[in-house]
Amino acid sequence: MAIMQTELVDRRKWISQARFLHALNYCMLLPGPEAQQLAIYLGWLFHKTRGGIVAGPTRNLSLNSRLKNIRNPLRTSLPFA
Repeated sequence: MAIMQTELVDRRKWISQARFLHALNYCMLLPGPEAQQLAIYLGWLFHKTRGGIVAGPTRNLSLNSRLKNIRNPLRTSLPFA
């Protein structure tokens, strides 16, 4: 969440702080992962239905690639891996 806020509010200024926090509060009320719901909402906010549909899976793909890049160096540095 902090990375999303820094990137979208502070660095790129795509959304105001108040709007981001309002959306985050709304996403916290819903069941499920807040970051996923917030990404879908922001995608919808910027590009309507298509943006929301694309934002959900895209966030998962970027998260999976980051986790994969984090795990691989650790595995190769261990002598028994």
